[in-house]
Amino acid sequence: MIQVTFYMEITLTEPFLSTHPDGVIISLRISTKSSKIGPLGVIGTSLKWGVNAAPVDGQANQALIEDLAKRLHCAKSKISIYRGATSKNKLILISGAKIDEIKF
Repeated sequence: MIQVTFYMEITLTEPFLSTHPDGVIISLRISTKSSKIGPLGVIGTSLKWGVNAAPVDGQANQALIEDLAKRLHCAKSKISIYRGATSKNKLILISGAKIDEIKF
């Protein structure tokens, strides 16, 4: 079992992580225009993630990808929205990653 430690000192198991032939899928529930940026907790099998951008013209998606790239120490080109580009519920594909390498 893999554990993820957040910057807010909470350790959680990973119901939101799954393997994919091309890498790892992260299930996210996005909170836009949030005062807190990054992981906010777990809702069911999704990780709640705050971004400070509005959901207009892809701004929130871009902010999410930039924040994930920074936290995961990988290139933005390795992160893509696999499903849910216009939804609060998103599946994010981290290409080339292994599930045990995902640490926020």
